[in-house]
Amino acid sequence: MISSSIYALLLFLYISFLNTPKPIPKKKERIVKIAVITPPAPPKVEPKPVIVPPKPKKKKIIKKTKPKPKPKPKKKIIKKSKPKPKPKPKKKIIKKSKPKPKHKPKKIKPKPIPKPVEEEVYKEIVEEIYQEPIKRVKPKPVVVKQTPPPTPKVDLSAHKQRFKDRARASIIANKKYPRIAKRRRIQGTVHVVFDIGVDGTATNIRTSGASNLLQKATKRSIQKSFPIDIPDIIIGEFPMRNVSINIDFILE
Repeated sequence: MISSSIYALLLFLYISFLNTPKPIPKKKERIVKIAVITPPAPPKVEPKPVIVPPKPKKKKIIKKTKPKPKPKPKKKIIKKSKPKPKPKPKKKIIKKSKPKPKHKPKKIKPKPIPKPVEEEVYKEIVEEIYQEPIKRVKPKPVVVKQTPPPTPKVDLSAHKQRFKDRARASIIANKKYPRIAKRRRIQGTVHVVFDIGVDGTATNIRTSGASNLLQKATKRSIQKSFPIDIPDIIIGEFPMRNVSINIDFILE
C-alpha cells in the first residue's frame, strides 16, 4: 500500500512538473542607431549652350528672261492704184425730125348701085327609101323531154335494223368480262353511242352507265368488231350517225 501511494505521489509530481509553464527567456533589445547622413549636394552642371546650326541661305534663283524677239518691220505694201479709165466722150445723138405727112385729099367713093335681088326657088327632093324584104323565121318545134317516172321509195328501216342487230351481235361476241370486275362482282349495262362510216369503221365512240372498267371493255369489243361489211341496199344511208346499243355485263 505504501509503495503504491509513493508511486502515485511521484506520478502526480511528474505530471505537475510537466504542466508548470517554463519561463520564456526575454530577448535582449537591440538599440539600432540610424544616422541620417545627408549626401553632399551635387555640383551644379551648367547646361551646355545649344548650338543652333545656321540655316542654309537659299540661293536666289535669278530667272534669265529671254529677250523678247524684236518685231520684224513689216514691209509696207504699196498698192498700185489702177489708173482710172478716162471717160469716153458721149456722142451726141441728133434726132432727125421726121417730116410731117402731107394731108392727102380724100377720095370720094361712088355709092354702089343696088343689084336686083334674085329669088331662090327651093325644090322638094323626095328620096325613095329601099326596104329589105323581111325574112320570116319558121318556129322551131318544141321538144318536150319526158322525165322518167319516179322510182318507188323502198322502206329501208327493216334493212337498217337488221344491220344494227348484226353489229350488236358482233360486239357481244368480242366482249370480254374484265377479271378485276369479276373479282369485285361488278355488274351493269353499258350504253354506247358511235358513228359508222361509209368504209364500215366505227368512230366517235361514247360510253355511259356502269363502271369505268365495263365501259373500257365495251370500247375494246367495238374496236375488235369493226370495220363491218355494209349491204349495198343501205350504202346510201351512210355515214350513219349516233348508232346506240346497250351491252350487258351480268355474272352468272
